[in-house]
Amino acid sequence: SFKDSDGDGVGDIKGITSKLDYFVDLGIDAIWISPMYSSPMKDFGYDISNFTNIDPIFGTLEDFYEMATEFKKRDIKLIMDIVPNHSSDLHEWFVKSVQRIEPYTNYYVWKNATGFDEEGKPLPPNNWVSVFGADVRQLLDIYSKVDGKLRCMMVESSVSDDYIMQYYGTRDKPVAHFPFNFHLLSVRPDHNARQVLEAINIWYDLLPEGQWATFLLGNHDQKRAPTRWSEVLAFTRILENSNALGYLVLVNLSDDVVNVDASTFDRVPAIGSVINTQTVELGARNSVIIAFPPL
Repeated sequence: SFKDSDGDGVGDIKGITSKLDYFVDLGIDAIWISPMYSSPMKDFGYDISNFTNIDPIFGTLEDFYEMATEFKKRDIKLIMDIVPNHSSDLHEWFVKSVQRIEPYTNYYVWKNATGFDEEGKPLPPNNWVSVFGADVRQLLDIYSKVDGKLRCMMVESSVSDDYIMQYYGTRDKPVAHFPFNFHLLSVRPDHNARQVLEAINIWYDLLPEGQWATFLLGNHDQKRAPTRWSEVLAFTRILENSNALGYLVLVNLSDDVVNVDASTFDRVPAIGSVINTQTVELGARNSVIIAFPPL
């Protein structure tokens, strides 16, 4: 949605390429682009039917290669959003799994129907429903016609944080920096600085040495951060046995001037006892970062 180059109302690859100097002027050094792969677009492109091609609504593979080349010329990192745990029902693997063509038969999770209703339509194998409002009965009916037996994928996988860390790879064999860190989405208005720090540390404590941390503040399943959080958000980061700076971040999400006594925040780890702070005045929709030498 960033930049529409051909006037069809949809942001596209050529549009992004045309504005790369604008990003350079802003000081941006990395851009994360939502899925642009071939898709029926029932889930904003996250229902991918071909992971190795570009959907025509966004452009072509040639447009993508050109954009990637222009990124490199400007030393901007390109972050591609992939979907490793599910696909569209139009994906070749899914179609072949429906038909029980090996080795694709068990590429998806299938369950038999529990029976049939009065109209002869198969009943779902459990009480799970689609959050996208799809007609589950219709979906089940479609796949029951292949061989008379119902099979249907109704599962999206979830893995633990320590398992996700494997996606980083190692220094010798790096893989990628995947934006899988959703812990800050759980921050509520009643959380204090200590609780926010604990959410941050979950990732840092598992992060392989030398890798970047990722922090997602919002997505299409959540309300925007200013709506979820209180008027003033504060959090700290202090690395033990490190030469890195510690920092205190204060963010005013309200439309009013706010006076914050930073010394009143949780004193562990060391806020107030390691640095001397005075009352900080934050303007409307303003923020401040207070950095201090290592402990």
